[in-house]
Amino acid sequence: MRQQTSFLPLPAGFSLTQAVCSYGFFVLSPNKWRPQGESTQPAFERPLQLDRERRARFELTQPVGNTLKLSATDGEALTPAGWSHVHLQVKRMLRLHQKDCEDVAAFQKLSSAAAQQNFGRLFRSPDIWEDLVKSILLCNCGWGRTVAMNAALVEHVGKGGFPTAAETAAYGAERLQADCGLGYRARTISKLAQQVVAGEMQLEAFEAGHSPTTTWQDAEKEVRKAAGMGPFTAANMLQLMGHYAHIPCDSETMRHLKKHHGLTACAQGQLQEKAQQAYAAFAPYQFLAYWHELWMDYEARFGSFANMKAEDYALITGHNMRQSKEGLQPPQLIRIQLQGLLVVAKILVSHHWQMVAQEADNTRPSTGKDVAKSKLRIMSMD
Repeated sequence: MRQQTSFLPLPAGFSLTQAVCSYGFFVLSPNKWRPQGESTQPAFERPLQLDRERRARFELTQPVGNTLKLSATDGEALTPAGWSHVHLQVKRMLRLHQKDCEDVAAFQKLSSAAAQQNFGRLFRSPDIWEDLVKSILLCNCGWGRTVAMNAALVEHVGKGGFPTAAETAAYGAERLQADCGLGYRARTISKLAQQVVAGEMQLEAFEAGHSPTTTWQDAEKEVRKAAGMGPFTAANMLQLMGHYAHIPCDSETMRHLKKHHGLTACAQGQLQEKAQQAYAAFAPYQFLAYWHELWMDYEARFGSFANMKAEDYALITGHNMRQSKEGLQPPQLIRIQLQGLLVVAKILVSHHWQMVAQEADNTRPSTGKDVAKSKLRIMSMD
């Protein structure tokens, strides 16, 4: 198929690299970031919906100043209506709407550090359905599992793209759990998909109904009507929908406030209040201030996200942030350490089975087949 291209104008000072590599969802399937190479420019790739049933893969680049190039790399010939639908998804992902630009400018007036780094435009999904599902997959698990669950959804349900609500509803909760390992989230996401398919939740109207004048409290009440929306998930959805006054709080928030804002022992119920107080000077953009500080802390610890290898994404965790008081370690070194621990574990297990075999030889006649089989299972972990 001949490559099809389209162009979108960009606001002054826009950087594709900064807009994409600004929030953790950019590393989740089916998103793919390609860092700049010696002879290649940075690019963002993923499938996008052409309509409710069809999708195609697109590559986004910024070849010159204030222009974004969209290239369709597979699929059918795009109609004007198809391109229009794609443009809307790209604008949502990169926060290119007028209100988004106004929010960035207003926040940067409050934060000189953010202004110097041109920070304030946080990556999100092409549509609110994907953001809802990915927010649910953040809960009650480590980041590595979030990465894995998203990859499984794309592989098994979406067949390479992020599954639509209709595809998810048709797949069913039991298969979501069996094939994607979603745990209790399988039923939650299945129920949410059924709400959308049945028309009980109109996603476009749901998002459009939260105008700039809507308070975050009113918006939160509405968001929590959707299946699976607890306090953290609802708060995260608010920032994804452009409401930045409320900070989603979890164990990582606690760790960060202790490190940077002198927070001592704090009950979980008080964490929200403490977080809001810490960033009150940036109202109504408290979340942007918090996330800018947290994101810069991550990059100081692990290196630039824009240059990170995809296999290292799962290593960006609060646990690894707490490691090594003597110095910072890049993801590559952490991966080597983990591999080293696995080797040590294998040696210890092998030694254990050697001792078992020796004891068996001393107590009864044995061919050792049972021991050998057990050792083989352990050593085949490579």
